[in-house]
Amino acid sequence: MNKWTRRMVWAAAIISVFALSGCGGDDGGGGDNGELRADLIGTWKVMPDNNPTGFYYINTYHDDGTTLSEEHIPGDPVEIYQGTFTVSGNKLHLDWGGGDTYTTTISIDGDTLRGTDMDGGTFTGIRQ
Repeated sequence: MNKWTRRMVWAAAIISVFALSGCGGDDGGGGDNGELRADLIGTWKVMPDNNPTGFYYINTYHDDGTTLSEEHIPGDPVEIYQGTFTVSGNKLHLDWGGGDTYTTTISIDGDTLRGTDMDGGTFTGIRQ
């Protein structure tokens, strides 16, 4: 998987899995953000905000800290990635194994997840 695709998978996973409930938490210090983590659990359809090709991810976050991401790119077969996640402050940390990790900043308001990836790109997720 190329670098850009990995980042989008992480962003999607982050948006899909973790979110802040209503208030803007800080991103410093502290351990697992239980409220944000609880809001993230479930399935999210995540798309980059600048998305001319129409690709998206279906990310599922499980209470046991595992995650599954389906990458849907028009014209390509669906690719599936499995990994683990943690939440610290408003940061979603994803580990896809083999040293492939990703961190993104997220917030959740109701059924909408918003995030910013490591390169400043933004994404939006909708709870499924």
